[in-house]
Amino acid sequence: MPIPTILLADNDPDFLSICTEFLESAGYQVLKASSPEDVKTVLATNHVHLAIFDLRLTNDDNEKDRSGLMLAKEVARSIPKLILTKFPSHEDVRDAMKLDRETFPPAVDFIDKRKGLESLLNSIHQVFSDHVRINWNLSIDWKAREAFGLVKLIEAGLKNEAVLQRAEEFQDLLSRLFYDKEFIRLDRILWQTDNRIAIVIFAFKDGQKPDATLVVCGQNIMLNEESLRFEAYAPKEPNKTSTLLAKRAETVHFAANSYILKDNDLERVRTLDELYRTGPEKTFNSAISTLFQDTLQSWHQEKPVHPKNKSIESLYRERLHITTDLLESGQIDKRFEFVAHQALTLGVVVKRLENSIRFNYNERLFTFSNPISILDRDFFTPGLVINAPGSLTGENIIVDDIGRTWLTNFIDAGQTSLLWNYVSLESSIRYDWIDAANTFRRFEMENCLINTEFAKPDIRDLDLIIRKPVRAIQSIRKLAVHHMGTDTYIYNQGVFLQGLSRFLSFDTQSPLKSSELVRLVHILISMSMIASVLTQGKEVPNEFGEQDYPELHIDIATQVVFVGEQRRRLSPRPYKLLQYLYENSNKVCTMDELRKNVIGENYNTTYIHTLVGRIREAIEKEPEHPHYLISEPNVGYRLILNPLDTIK
Repeated sequence: MPIPTILLADNDPDFLSICTEFLESAGYQVLKASSPEDVKTVLATNHVHLAIFDLRLTNDDNEKDRSGLMLAKEVARSIPKLILTKFPSHEDVRDAMKLDRETFPPAVDFIDKRKGLESLLNSIHQVFSDHVRINWNLSIDWKAREAFGLVKLIEAGLKNEAVLQRAEEFQDLLSRLFYDKEFIRLDRILWQTDNRIAIVIFAFKDGQKPDATLVVCGQNIMLNEESLRFEAYAPKEPNKTSTLLAKRAETVHFAANSYILKDNDLERVRTLDELYRTGPEKTFNSAISTLFQDTLQSWHQEKPVHPKNKSIESLYRERLHITTDLLESGQIDKRFEFVAHQALTLGVVVKRLENSIRFNYNERLFTFSNPISILDRDFFTPGLVINAPGSLTGENIIVDDIGRTWLTNFIDAGQTSLLWNYVSLESSIRYDWIDAANTFRRFEMENCLINTEFAKPDIRDLDLIIRKPVRAIQSIRKLAVHHMGTDTYIYNQGVFLQGLSRFLSFDTQSPLKSSELVRLVHILISMSMIASVLTQGKEVPNEFGEQDYPELHIDIATQVVFVGEQRRRLSPRPYKLLQYLYENSNKVCTMDELRKNVIGENYNTTYIHTLVGRIREAIEKEPEHPHYLISEPNVGYRLILNPLDTIK
């Protein structure tokens, strides 16, 4: 059991020695300090339950010395403090007991030294009873991880002695939070990020039903910020899948927020990414619907509004912590060179030009806009904002077996783009959940997501390992279109910045596993492809203009198909067939020729007809009455680049 520890600060060495011996004989551990500097040193390296400061800590002979009181206002707001003096005054007492938005006032009591040590001891007993409130007899089952391991997750780099002190402090934190319980079990760590951890904890007391709570622990500055954001932005009228802030506890270095998940049985839940990887697709899709239509909807109960003097891009950047200083620091160039060099081990050659970037994979060349070159452009895009809980990841969303969802991370709660929640979760699936080890498979996925229909990506030609994330993303996009309509510009901008945030976050000094390198190359490819879309401005609706049959053109370098000025989207296999027809335009290509040179002789002619149908859906105004891709009965197909010439 931890020993109650007191920090005693007095500049009189005799009193300090006598008082220390007396308090230690009463069962307390005493840490001594004789100056404000000593106090700060002790607090930085030790775990303390109560602090006692002499009022005239610097100079007993100076009637105006209030250094002990000033120090009490300055340090360790989570520790109750006593002020000792031979010269008490009403003004000092009033000043010391004044509460100013702190956990405790500068002092919880003012003790006259002349009343003796027994009086001081009685006050100490009372403070421990009323203010320290630690359950000294609480039993803890460290099933999830021992206190030492949890502390290292919160404060990496601590030395051995410091870890020991922090482990005792962390145990005290839980003993404060579960003051009225007899036994707790740390069941599992849900997520760990940004010096914070989320733990599922079960609490027990004889004669009572066990309580299941989600406890987020971390450095107290961050946890205090999180609780303030939650109180400011969380729904004031919670629904059936709301998360409620129930309790808070704090020590010198740590804090904990205890959340209750309404109508939730924490014994029977899993994270959203666990459901994605191992659960039924039907339940996952149900969870996505519940997440956006119920759980998140309650966060923006008021109507979306226009942000004041801010673009949607600036809101994205603020939330992703992409600062101007970071962009101008050379970090992007440094990371690009690192990834480009390492990509050679994957058989991918990456070359950056002034305004473009080239990827050469197995002698196939792809050219897109240079994502770095567009960062200086002014994308002042208007849009609507809502209240949002923060970043959505697979780990911080909890799902039950019928697809209901709850949120658990609120450190970034605040106002953001109407599309932020959709973009945030899609980016997690797109960049973090995908298992494909083949870089080209990931390229095919990006091509599908960017160059086929937004809410209904064409997955027919995708490898099975890529189809799963695309279908998951499709379930998100089907809901997003209700807020964005047909204009995908702001959405793509958000995904681009999500990719950029990830690209800026990896450590160039740490060796990369193959899977990590594949992911970074994928993110770079994705950013480049999206940059090509963003630099063209807002996407043009998929319909012809005044000229019914403009000339068809293919940019072979970028694999982009244009009908007049309109950009058309094709997945890899239909595109491959169209490119061959394009290179042999205005002449008949036989079925045998197409099988031999394009799709492979193992495929029958029915598959060619299928691919032709997909091409016509993309380029023809009326696919049932084609003017570009013409059938030559019993022979093959012919591609007409300018139907008007034929019509004339």
